[in-house]
Amino acid sequence: MRRYKVQWGAFAAFFVIGFGASLLSFLYARDLLAYYGIGVFLGFFANMAVRVAAITLGGKLGDGLLEISAFRDRK
Repeated sequence: MRRYKVQWGAFAAFFVIGFGASLLSFLYARDLLAYYGIGVFLGFFANMAVRVAAITLGGKLGDGLLEISAFRDRK
């Protein structure tokens, strides 16, 4: 008897698309889409500003962000 594996990537993509479309339609109907877009824009650039400041300052603060985003080498 063959068992089928669930395609979790396809399920997640379907869920994200459905959730995103319903969220955007809700925001559009309530005239909140512009505020949502402004929040996403500000959040993205705030994240980038924190990362640049941490890397520029160096030390443990900058190293921590670089270690999180880098692949670990196997020794």
